[in-house]
Amino acid sequence: MIIHDSSLRDEAAVIEGLRPFLDRMDLNAEDEKALIRAAGGVRAFPKSESLVKQGRAIQELLVLSKGIVRSVRTLSDGRQQIVALYVPGDVMGCVPPGEYVSWTDLTPLTSGSLVPLRIERVAELTRELPAVMAGLWRETTRQAAIQQEWMICLGRQKAYERLAHFLCEINLRFTMAGLATAPSFDFPMTQGEMADALGLSVVHVNRVLQILRRDGLVVLDRGTLLIRDWHSLARAAEFNSGYLRSVTSCS
Repeated sequence: MIIHDSSLRDEAAVIEGLRPFLDRMDLNAEDEKALIRAAGGVRAFPKSESLVKQGRAIQELLVLSKGIVRSVRTLSDGRQQIVALYVPGDVMGCVPPGEYVSWTDLTPLTSGSLVPLRIERVAELTRELPAVMAGLWRETTRQAAIQQEWMICLGRQKAYERLAHFLCEINLRFTMAGLATAPSFDFPMTQGEMADALGLSVVHVNRVLQILRRDGLVVLDRGTLLIRDWHSLARAAEFNSGYLRSVTSCS
């Protein structure tokens, strides 16, 4: 892990950085304080700096405070698959107590910050405080639901449906995380990165984006994504937001 503390531990900054995550946990005041005490200081990171390397030991759970991070699996011949995207409030590369190896690289798509939670202390809290265990279980369930949808898209949907579904999910998750408040919002992924997430070629992604634009559904231009017709896009993707909404406190 090659991330660095940008400041000494500032209690107020830690609480602010953990707030999106704590809101999901739904803890009482005392349990929330116990979880905050397990945190280190807020860590800032620049775009494209490796946060965790594939195969390296994990000493902390990393809660994303600001920015967008991708989880990437790299094969021996250099091919890559983006297996997850993280937005503020997400636990990145969540692993169970006792599992200390990262299965993927964590690389930012934007600059941002995170708050680390010591794995050993979190493990103790899950034994001592049932509400903390329940909250972390909901986070694990939320990530599993997202992964299941990605697997279905990759395995069964055609490229048009797959990209439409991906854009629907990104739009909703960005909105829930406070990264998007309008139909048009900053979208930091390149077509190559979308290809790595969707199991498509860059040429195929470009072609489908042009068709989506022709159909009046989306426009992606210079890092800005405009959802022109949300309902038609969701219908084309067979997108049901229940897998995102049912396991969070957002509505």
